[in-house]
Amino acid sequence: MINLKRLSTNQLITFFLLRLEPFLIGICLFSGMFLDFPGPLLKLLKVGSYLILFFLILWRWKRFAYVFTRDIPLLCLVGTAVWSVGWSAVPGIPELLRAVLRATALGAYLAVRYNPKEQMRLVAWVLGIVAILSLLVTLAHGLGDAPAQGIFRHKNHLAR
Repeated sequence: MINLKRLSTNQLITFFLLRLEPFLIGICLFSGMFLDFPGPLLKLLKVGSYLILFFLILWRWKRFAYVFTRDIPLLCLVGTAVWSVGWSAVPGIPELLRAVLRATALGAYLAVRYNPKEQMRLVAWVLGIVAILSLLVTLAHGLGDAPAQGIFRHKNHLAR
């Protein structure tokens, strides 16, 4: 058991950030994915996820910069995706561009924070939780003529 009274302010902040980190990463990953939130609430959730990700990256900025610049082909690929989205004339592209950048930054942060074994464990846990929740939602709605949907609004949202 950790005695919180003996910790310095810096140690206390680090202690609470480490405890909150999985929850904060979950917010970044799943902001607005499961439910159709009203416009202002969804916008607040997305802005909040950018702020959370910004502070998580700021917390480990040296390691983030190192990881982000180590894989030049990946950096070029992300740059091509950003350039391609920016080149498009389709409305709503700025939101897609922000989503690409957020996903890239989150991926780089996860590479900084967790080793490959821990990443696989996280993926296994997330997919297990998603499978159980989807099964519960499907059973709660009943098995009718429509295909089972689960917790996602669309079948492709798991791939996001």
